[in-house]
Amino acid sequence: MVKRSIAPDSRDVARLRRGFQGQILLPEEGAYHQARKVWNAMVDRRPAIITRCASPADVAAAVGFARARDLEIGVRCGGHSVLGLSVPEAGLMIDLSLLRSVRIDPDRRRAWVAGGALLGDLDRAAQPVGLATTAATSPTPAWVASPWAAGWGGWPGGSVLPVTTSPASRW
Repeated sequence: MVKRSIAPDSRDVARLRRGFQGQILLPEEGAYHQARKVWNAMVDRRPAIITRCASPADVAAAVGFARARDLEIGVRCGGHSVLGLSVPEAGLMIDLSLLRSVRIDPDRRRAWVAGGALLGDLDRAAQPVGLATTAATSPTPAWVASPWAAGWGGWPGGSVLPVTTSPASRW
């Protein structure tokens, strides 16, 4: 299905901004151009709107906004997608880079990791308590995408416990 590529109405964007904890960036705003860049400099797409989410509620609001307007959605965690899939042309980019928290329970040997956390964030939290990851050798990719990008086909069985998601069908 081809998604629409019409710029969102300014009144709709104003409604989205109400209660949004993160940042909403439009093409005419200075921070927009830096926020749309990804690791692969050959990717030069321009989303209609970038939402830099600061909470799960922001993510849900962004998904609902895009679904209601039939906008293509791209999700940026670490910005390392070689194909630039996180940057939809004229769509809505959900940037999780503000959601980088990591909490470690050394006794249970478990980590709670937010969607925008990078492997370096996970390493810095795990190492002081004697834990380590085997996900990759670079600290800059997002932890959530590393096993797939490295060709591993996903996290090994039992390595990831239940995940909190915001299913698009709910919005």
